[in-house]
Amino acid sequence: MSTPNEEDDIAYVRGFFDRVEEIRFIQKRLWKLVENNPDNPILQKSCLSKLHQSTITLCNLYDALPAVIAARPDFVNGGYDDGSYL
Repeated sequence: MSTPNEEDDIAYVRGFFDRVEEIRFIQKRLWKLVENNPDNPILQKSCLSKLHQSTITLCNLYDALPAVIAARPDFVNGGYDDGSYL
């Protein structure tokens, strides 16, 4: 049985990886909008701007990854099985 602190750590790590996947999902949707609207340069420009912002957010998340792993090192190499995150 896990302690409340371990449960908090697990929730924190899962939340971190959920945010990574959320940004990746947003990026895929934005790219689809760009590709499916060749006659709408205003929309494309807006989507590209949002893609740039989401890439910065994703980089910031990856910069924080060492601290996240320090919270729950057992999540590395298969300890977190909700998807492929690393």
